[in-house]
Amino acid sequence: RAPPAAHVPLPHPSVSRQHAVIQHRDSGGVWLMDLGSTHGTTINKKACPSRAYVALPPGAMVRLGSGSRLVTLLGPPDEAGGAGDMR
Repeated sequence: RAPPAAHVPLPHPSVSRQHAVIQHRDSGGVWLMDLGSTHGTTINKKACPSRAYVALPPGAMVRLGSGSRLVTLLGPPDEAGGAGDMR
């Protein structure tokens, strides 16, 4: 939500100033960590644990807070063929 601190600011009251981190790693994987946000983060409609990295498979839908905007990770399907689980 905070433009100086965020690469993608989302102006919504339920999105914290520093809500989550999305990382693309050298291995090619994409990971998300909720930074202890007040209103939480969901991945495929399941609550994301706070302060733990969770793999984002292609097709994963992410919601920050209670906003109506969804972010979907696009890419080739993973070898498991699904949206994966939260580890």
